[in-house]
Formats: sequence, C-alpha cells, structure tokens
Amino acid sequence: MPEDKKSYGQSPALSRGIEAVTSWLENLGGTPRALTSLELRAYPDRRIQSGWRLEVAFPDRTRAIDILIDYDFPRTPPRIAVVDRPPFLAWPHIEKDGVLCVLPEGAEVDPHAPEEVVRHVLKLSVELIEESLAGLNLEDFREEFLSYWNRSLTENAPKLRSLLKVDPTSRVVKVWRGRDFYLIADSESDAKIWLERSYRSSKNNGRRFEDALFFWIERPLLPEEYPKSGANLRRIIGERAPDGLRMLESLVASQPDQVVVVLGARTKNGPCLAGIVVRAPQMSGPGRPKNPLSRGFRPDRVPKSLVASRYLGSGPVTRASVERADAAWIHGRDQDIRFPRLRASRVAILGCGSVGAAVAVKLAEAGVGSLLLVDPETLSQANVGRHPLGAGSVGSYKAIALAKRITSDFPHINDVNASVEKCESLLAREPEKLASQDLIVSAMGSWSAEGRLNDWHVAHGRPFPIVYGWTEAHASAGHAVLVTNEGGCFGCGVGPFGNPLLRVTDWPEGTTQRNEPACGAVFQPYGPVELSHIVALIAELSIDSLLDPGRAATHRIWAARSQRLVSIGGTWTRDWLCVCGERSEGGFVFERTWMPDDRCLVCRAEAA
Repeated sequence: MPEDKKSYGQSPALSRGIEAVTSWLENLGGTPRALTSLELRAYPDRRIQSGWRLEVAFPDRTRAIDILIDYDFPRTPPRIAVVDRPPFLAWPHIEKDGVLCVLPEGAEVDPHAPEEVVRHVLKLSVELIEESLAGLNLEDFREEFLSYWNRSLTENAPKLRSLLKVDPTSRVVKVWRGRDFYLIADSESDAKIWLERSYRSSKNNGRRFEDALFFWIERPLLPEEYPKSGANLRRIIGERAPDGLRMLESLVASQPDQVVVVLGARTKNGPCLAGIVVRAPQMSGPGRPKNPLSRGFRPDRVPKSLVASRYLGSGPVTRASVERADAAWIHGRDQDIRFPRLRASRVAILGCGSVGAAVAVKLAEAGVGSLLLVDPETLSQANVGRHPLGAGSVGSYKAIALAKRITSDFPHINDVNASVEKCESLLAREPEKLASQDLIVSAMGSWSAEGRLNDWHVAHGRPFPIVYGWTEAHASAGHAVLVTNEGGCFGCGVGPFGNPLLRVTDWPEGTTQRNEPACGAVFQPYGPVELSHIVALIAELSIDSLLDPGRAATHRIWAARSQRLVSIGGTWTRDWLCVCGERSEGGFVFERTWMPDDRCLVCRAEAA
C-alpha cells in the first residue's frame, strides 16, 4: 500500500481501488513500489493521494514511470508521469511536471474496474513515449500549436487580444496598449469602435494607437523554433514571410520603444496566432545615456539596415499569448460555415418586448451582423422579470437600451441601430429603413400594427421575408410564421379581428389575463423559462430564413407539455389536435406550410 495513505480522508471506493491496483501491479512483475511522501511532492498542484513507481524498458533505455491517483480515484482516471524525461517541450503531450496527456479532458472511466483503467492508461502512455522517442509525433506540436506556445510564454508577458481578420496576408496593423491587455486590429477605426462599445465610452482621445505587424508563416513553429531573440525573429520572418522582412525593418527603423508582432499559421483545425513583443535595446552609460541603436553615428544618420540589426539583435524577445476576439472566432471558432452569410445579414426587429428583445439577443449571439431595433416604449419595473434588460434600464427606451446592451456584449458586431418610432410611423416616413433589410422579425403582438405591416409588404410584392412571432396565453404555445413572396400572406392565417385562425390552446374558465390594482392594467403571470421555447422557435426560423432565402412560407408551432397546460386550466383545441395528429402530450415543435387563403381580404384587394 502507498505509505502516505490518510485513512481518515479515504473513501471505501478509494481503498478498494488502491488494493485492486496494488494487486495487479504485484502480479505484473518487475519491482513496482509505492511512492514516498517526498516523491509525491513533485506533483504539488494535482491533489495526488498516492501512487506507484515502476521501471519500464524502452528502445533507448529503462525509464522510471509514476502511476498517480487522486482522492476521487477510481471515479477519475490515473495520471502517468515520466520521471526520466527530456527537457520540457522536447516531446509533445507532456506537462512540465512530466505528467502525460493521453486521455481527453473530462474522460469518463469505469470505477468498478480500476486495474483495467490503469492498465489501459499505462498502455497508452508507453505507446506515446515510444512514438516520441522515434520522432513520429512531432507534427502534434504544429496541430496543437496554441497549447505548446502558451506553455512557453515569457513571465509577465502582456496579454494580446486580436480583432484581426485571419488571412494569409502579411501586413502593418494597429495596436493599442492598455493596462490589462494589448488590442490588435487591422485598423485604428476597428480598434476604436471595439473599445467604445466594450467600455460604453467614446473617449478615445487619450488612447494611442501604434503600428504593429502581422505575418503569415504558413506552418506553425516547432518548440525548438520559437524565437528567443530579435535575431531569431528576423530570421524566421526572412525565411517564412520574406515579403514581411522589409516591413519589420522599416518599422524598427523609427526606433519605437517596442514592436508588437503577431504570427499567423494554419493547422488542420484552423488558424492559430502567436504574439511576440520586441523591446528596443536599453540605453546605457554614465552621465548622458548612450543609445545603442545610434552608437557611432549621429541619431538621424544611422543606416536603416544597421538599426534593424541592432534592434533585432541578441536581446531576448517576449513571447505572449493571443486571444482572438474577432467575429469569426466568437461565432463558431472559425469553423461555422453559416457565419459569413449571417455576418452579412441585416435584420429589423419590430417590438423589443420580452419576445422581440430576446430574439434580438439570440440573433446577435448567432452572428447576425446588423440589427435595427424598433420600439416606442420604455422599460418599466414590471418588465424586468422576463426581459433581457435589467433594472438598470428602467425608464429607458427599450430599443435604445437594448442596442447599447448588444453592442457592449458583442463589440465586434457590424452595427446596431435603434428607432423609438412606431412601426406605422416608420413605414410612412422612412420605409426604406425596413425595405433595405434582409429580414424583418415582427414581435409587436398587435394586429393593428402587424396588419399595416402586412399590407405594406403585400403591396410591394413581398420582396423579402418577414417572420411574425407571438405567444398564446401563459406562453403555453407559441407561433413563428415565415411569410415569403410565395404562399400565404400574414393575413391568410388571421381572422378579421386579428385572431389567428389556428389556436393551440383553449381556456374554459374564461379570461387568461390578470388585473393589476390599476385601471386597464392587465397581464399574464408567466416567466422567462416558459417563454424561452417560443423565443428559440422564432429565432431559429429567422436564422433558417437568412440561410435559405428560397425557403417556402412556413408556420412553426411550439406546444407546451400537457401537464403544464392542464395545471393552469387550459386544454388543447379541437383544431390543434386535428392538425398535430392527436399528439396530446405536447412538448414539441410542429411545422406546416403557411398556405394562401382565397378568403384573405388583403390578397383579394391586391389582386384587384
């Protein structure tokens, strides 16, 4: 048994696991032994409870291997460490303390067969070491470049945050040096907008933006190639991005106090970025300090090539991490094929109440590039419980406060505009604002307003799609209707008094509304959880429409679980049960075609 066992903190499962592994190791042969307390201290940050050391023969020599288990074993996998190992980053998949990475993060194991788990992990570890000895897995350093680069960072290196468009074009870019991080962007304008939105401040006057460099080097560097000095960096750029060497030498010729360089390369899992900061050589000498860059020359007469060789000399460089904050990374980690179309899309949200505002946030999260938010109302305290905006926005116009919230949360978004006009006024005064959109989402919940919108849409030939969304009583059902230039208009599914022709729920006990202690103040007591299904329904149909402009007119319906409906006094309508095939259990989305109706007064008037 391991000699540092703490029985007072050892569960029965851990005790059984230790006994099983000890017995298996003894039958394995060789001379495995329990680790001493001193040996366990070599792994201070891993909560190691105990372990064993054994000798394993490899092609080059016999190496000591440690099997380590923590206090949650056997419900967590063992860790394997190489005691006799080469310097850090000589082999891939090995931490600084010698622990091997052979299982994915969060890997599940069978707690009832601890010896089998140890055998499997040990087998994988031996195979990894043999591959490393033979040099068969060096490409793993490139494919998982960021993992290894970020383990080689210079102490106290600045954190770089990137808005760069990651493409194979070496170029001069801009950097803002903040207290907590440096911001790298393709232009000063991009950086300013991002900072203004992130900090909700337009005070850019005190911010200084400097030239920086982005170099594309095709293949990620191996650890042995990571630049240690300015001369190393100059050689790497000369060999891998020769067009960029002139840019680098030109920038250091102006003798800035530091130069920020970002290297970009592609792996099979997408592009990666690495940051390097080169600081100017320090002045030295008693009395008047001497500038080592101009030594032997007048300050303004030093040849550029000499400045470059002195600036990019033997002095150490700072290796820094780069955290991407550009839109392509935020929305899909560069691997969502839908992103370019969504990024280029323009969507107007009419009605920024609890439904429309939540849909707007979902579309921004999905990567939609431009939003127009339209709502004439202000936020009240009563709205806060199921609205994305909190108490800090009470008294503010919903559209304006929501626009500020979205641009602050997603500073990379193209633009978010707000209008506090009614939809009817906007259609009468500036219809081009809506006509220029790729999609309109109407969540106004007013037949009067949506009827006018439908009239206008039909009168202009329905040149773009509109998604209409609404809830039924207590958010027990929700509807999302996509109206296109084919199929029914919105009026084809709505009666003359604004009532949908298909209702999902019925309420035998009468009205579904409650009264506040004020004249005419009514409400329905449901919360954001019930509403979330309907928000997702409307947002998903909106995304589908943007990605497939030729999609037919569609009606999607969310029906809540029957248990909830019954508990609040509702029932399914006969019409709904006929449409959905008697699926009375609820809790599903149903889709059908939104059909034209010969009785529709809007369509008949347009045809005449």
